[in-house]
Amino acid sequence: MKRIIGYISVFVVVLLASLIAHLPAGLLVDNMPKIRGLNLSGVQGTLWQGHAENVHWQGRTYGQLNWEFQPSKLLTAKAEFRLRFGRGSSIKLTGKGNVGVGLSGFYGENILAAMPAEKALLFTNLPVPIDVSGQLEVALKHVIYAKPWCQSAEGSVVWNQSQVDSPLGALEAGPIVAHIQCENSQLLVNGEQHNDQLTSEFEASLSSDMTYKADGWFKPGADFPPRMASQLQWLGSPNNQGQYTLNYAGRVPL
Repeated sequence: MKRIIGYISVFVVVLLASLIAHLPAGLLVDNMPKIRGLNLSGVQGTLWQGHAENVHWQGRTYGQLNWEFQPSKLLTAKAEFRLRFGRGSSIKLTGKGNVGVGLSGFYGENILAAMPAEKALLFTNLPVPIDVSGQLEVALKHVIYAKPWCQSAEGSVVWNQSQVDSPLGALEAGPIVAHIQCENSQLLVNGEQHNDQLTSEFEASLSSDMTYKADGWFKPGADFPPRMASQLQWLGSPNNQGQYTLNYAGRVPL
């Protein structure tokens, strides 16, 4: 009798999982709790495999979203989807990766995303007139979500072919590489850059209470723009290694 009950239980679980997986994705989206500022249009397929023609978030179009359920992850007590996103994005953001939920909560693995650096300026409000170019690439090896940021995370950000244009000249910094870590919603970023124009290192942290700290230094090289060099006096004198140090701390306004 116990064996029969066990077989019936497994059958019922498999049947329910199959029914849920094959429900039309559009029906699921229509009945989900609404998230302010988020809209999915052109939803087709099922929860198992499908796509949304456009993802709209806070007034911007992030393009097509494709998903595919990974059934093998059920054996490890996880529900995971393989995602591709960004086709037709208004900010030219593209990427892919795996996201899911497990015993530790929501997580992401092997997430790759890229966008033109100039599009990133849309999310900032810089007080100085500058233009930037190059390609920003983000790679997250893993991230486990926890309020407000993450329980843990590891990854990197690379700014390839970086260039900053200002009224004082153009600065070609070359590739800038920053490493990202998170532990109990304590975000840590450290990176470096070096070429004939400029050498620099930096480190920054952001805590769960929105306080931040940033420290770094830069050293002008032989090809540093002359007009920019003439303005360095406002930063004070360099140290005995020719480095100008920068230190900031405060709280991010909500």
